[in-house]
Amino acid sequence: MNERTQEGARGVIVMPSGSARGGAEEALLQLIRNWDRTGLGAVRIVCLESGDLPAALAMSGASVQVIEAGRLRELGKVGGTVSRIAAILREHRAAVVLNWMTKAHVYGGLAGILTGVPALYFQMGLPDDGTVDRLSRLVPARGALACSEFAARAQAARTSVPVIGVPLAADLERFDPGKLPSMTEARERLGLPTDRPVVGIVGRLQRWKGMHVFAEAIARVRAARPEVLGVIVGGVHDLEADYEPELRRIIAGLGQAEGDGIRMVGKQSNVPEWMMAMDVVVHASDREPFGIVVVEAMALGKPVIAAKPG
Repeated sequence: MNERTQEGARGVIVMPSGSARGGAEEALLQLIRNWDRTGLGAVRIVCLESGDLPAALAMSGASVQVIEAGRLRELGKVGGTVSRIAAILREHRAAVVLNWMTKAHVYGGLAGILTGVPALYFQMGLPDDGTVDRLSRLVPARGALACSEFAARAQAARTSVPVIGVPLAADLERFDPGKLPSMTEARERLGLPTDRPVVGIVGRLQRWKGMHVFAEAIARVRAARPEVLGVIVGGVHDLEADYEPELRRIIAGLGQAEGDGIRMVGKQSNVPEWMMAMDVVVHASDREPFGIVVVEAMALGKPVIAAKPG
């Protein structure tokens, strides 16, 4: 795996995830793909679990190491993981360790203490009083980044470290309508009707993402406009595997038989095509910290209906 060799401060990024689950992972991939524009020095990424993400990061030009950290309640593994990260910081002569998401800061922040390397963390979601967030706030940091001003204000109210908002960016190459098939062509490729309005939502299947809210809204729309088709694009999230069957039961209970009223098409790698096929894009998340899908839909010129927070 080739490591960036630019001049400048060297850093280590600790990523707790090993799978390309959602916005946090995509945001890191975007950063690495555009690393040459940052003016920063060589970066090394430590993923705390295996999966498809380390390979994707390596393909984007990063030097990646995987440490199987296990769970935070496995204290022996926590200590071993912190020691290994500390060794990487020393070997890389890191000037900073950036912990991608609060869980990573529990490990990377402690490694920073052992080595004297300043630690920052990225608040990708909204802070809460869960175990991981509370632990992360106990670990010293020089500061925190948040994925929006909304998230930054929420985090600043809970911590004494400086917090600044750094909004996420959409990949305008992938979401360039001039480089994608037309709406009609996209629908033909994806097996969607070309003669019906299509309203869609995109995101991993978690309750806070509001797919059930979308389903209820589509049912109300179809009471007046039965020709409307609702489409849910997104795969099962391993932390809420029970949400997918629950969502199917909700759709059935609303009388929106899949294929006619609402289609669940699962995780898709060609998300820009699916969004191009939609007349309207909905983002129904509960207290969304940012909502990258909103920016992506706007890049495609799509009308967006979204919840206000974030």
